[in-house]
Amino acid sequence: MEPPVITEQSPRRLVVFPTDDISLKCEASGKPEVQFRWTRDGVHFKPKEELGVTVYQSPHSGSFTITGNNSNFAQRFQGIYRCFASNKLGTAMSHEIRLMAEGAPKWPKETVKPVEVEEGESVVLPCHPPPSAEPLRIYWMNSKILHIKQDERVTMGQNGNLYFANVLTSDNHSDYICHAHFPGTRTIIQKEPIDLRVKATNSMIDRKPRLLFPTNSSSHLVALQGQPLVLECIAEGFPTPTIKWLRPSGPMPADRVTYQNHNKTLQLLKVGEEDDGEYRCLAENSLGSVRHAYYVTVEGMDLLGQWPMMPTVMGEGRVCTGAKAGCRLRAQVGFPLLPSCPVLAAQASEPSIWARRDCPPGLSSPGQAPTRGHLENQRDPCGG
Repeated sequence: MEPPVITEQSPRRLVVFPTDDISLKCEASGKPEVQFRWTRDGVHFKPKEELGVTVYQSPHSGSFTITGNNSNFAQRFQGIYRCFASNKLGTAMSHEIRLMAEGAPKWPKETVKPVEVEEGESVVLPCHPPPSAEPLRIYWMNSKILHIKQDERVTMGQNGNLYFANVLTSDNHSDYICHAHFPGTRTIIQKEPIDLRVKATNSMIDRKPRLLFPTNSSSHLVALQGQPLVLECIAEGFPTPTIKWLRPSGPMPADRVTYQNHNKTLQLLKVGEEDDGEYRCLAENSLGSVRHAYYVTVEGMDLLGQWPMMPTVMGEGRVCTGAKAGCRLRAQVGFPLLPSCPVLAAQASEPSIWARRDCPPGLSSPGQAPTRGHLENQRDPCGG
């Protein structure tokens, strides 16, 4: 006899394109045999009753595929899906699967006015590509399909905008064109050309650096453990500022850090708990300097609910911290419980089992399916 355990499921974020079939996966083990059900946006969803849906007939599978017959069919099935696998010993629940349909991208119609600036001043040429569920590739080119040269003075930001720390008369062109490549739809679209008009001057005024991005003095970011972290600072000024990166708490991890885009971008590979803390960028020229502080909090994947099953708190929640248990639990009614320790709550509405097999002593044995009352009678894991 075994309670249900989710063994395989679709990723949390699933993007489909016009020519794609939609496949939602949910596999589970358990004895007696597991029965599957789905919800879409919190409402019971029956795949077998949908036109164009194929349900996999397997004892351990609740997976299904939706086959479309036109380019817009995927939009009908957008939403947040969740799979439930049940037998008489309990119910296992998948994480939320957000299904997003992406059509052919189109640049919004706009009137692009000439950008007029005096020699030596700074300027930002906006790109603002259409939104996409998948990362885009942005390129700035001219009408001859030649890339705009980038250096310490001219650079493209992570947001796609083209930044000039100071302009020269040689920047005077009428064909600055932003191109957006959408890998999912295999499409490249371009913005209307921007006419940059630089007015010559006999006396370029020196000025100390000023940040163009970010524009404030500090930012707070959350980095996921094991994932890359990208920080960026772009400054204007004359002479052209240089960028340095500092870490007040100690040296940068030389084996995992790279500096790109003429030092304007810092990339940290495989972020770990030791990378938590403050990072500073410093823009300098002969007239002065300006800095920006990034405060980075590193969170483990468990804080985002990366568990085989994700219980939901149906009753009153509370926040607790405890050095004894070394844990923090945060809960709200009807929302997922995000723990920094292995303690999870069970559902009040139906039997549930622990999301991990390493439950703390005195709470539950691995694989046990506690009821709500059973949980309430347990000792408070945070020492209360």
